[in-house]
Amino acid sequence: TTRKQYVRGNIEMKGDSAFSIQVTKTLAYDSPKVTMDRSTSHQLKTLMKETVLRGTSRGSFRGFFKSNFALLDVGGKTGSLTGYDPKGKYDWFVGYAGSSSHRIAVAALTIHEKQWRVKSSYLARRAIESYYKEAFQNKNVAKR
Repeated sequence: TTRKQYVRGNIEMKGDSAFSIQVTKTLAYDSPKVTMDRSTSHQLKTLMKETVLRGTSRGSFRGFFKSNFALLDVGGKTGSLTGYDPKGKYDWFVGYAGSSSHRIAVAALTIHEKQWRVKSSYLARRAIESYYKEAFQNKNVAKR
């Protein structure tokens, strides 16, 4: 059995934005099962990196890789749809960030009733920054 930290982000909108993230508990789980071969996994990871570098999340990640965060391996996938319970435009982002010593997965969902206030990919970026800011301060986060 492996033990890993489970990170839960609490988000409240006040004005343009307010964001907080905290580690809430540690989970135990069995070793992961192989769900795809290495070649497929590598291709998927390459496409997810393109999403944050040149794809639908490039605006949310603008400037991200010109700081300490350039050391991180980051990727994601975006999506949107119209929902009815609650009614609004749904915007989502799932992704990952990692270094040799720290790895996290991130998921964000926003529901916009009348107008878009913040994109889910931006909230994911802020969660990654918040998590790794502490990691950079407390430990060496090695280059990829």
